[in-house]
Amino acid sequence: MLRRIVLAALVLAVPACGGSGGGNDGGSPAATNASTYSDPGIETFPDEGRTHVPVGTDIQYNTDPPTSGPHYPDPEAGGFYTTVIASGFLVHSMEHGGIIIYYDASQLTASNLDALRALADAHPGDFSQVVVVPRTDATYPIILTAWTHRLRLTSYDQSRIDGFIALFIGKGPENS
Repeated sequence: MLRRIVLAALVLAVPACGGSGGGNDGGSPAATNASTYSDPGIETFPDEGRTHVPVGTDIQYNTDPPTSGPHYPDPEAGGFYTTVIASGFLVHSMEHGGIIIYYDASQLTASNLDALRALADAHPGDFSQVVVVPRTDATYPIILTAWTHRLRLTSYDQSRIDGFIALFIGKGPENS
């Protein structure tokens, strides 16, 4: 019985190969999925490059929030933040294999915020980190990004958040 449960969990957690998916980020080019993941909400975007630019440079990204591209020389350390952090630092964190979780506190419960804090605490540092940052978004109170990937959630869903982290943590181009 335990073997069946473990096998079922692996089937849900491991991405399936083949197929294509897509999405649109509301003004950006359509996303493309080279693979179809077990979560059909995961979008995959073209790599926008990895150039370092001086801190303070105004960077235009093709996705909102960004999933790759030019960024500042320093990554943001894993943690739970209550102030906005410049995208240039967050993109560098994704290059290191980090996951960025954007949250709209006005649409989440205290227990949701505690769960996000716990995820950030479990993945500190500058490589394979979870960075949780505020963002106001009336449609998507939770948005997860990893290098070239995004998952937008219309409500808090711990299993989908855990699945995204399991798929992409540590998979940035500087940590692969």
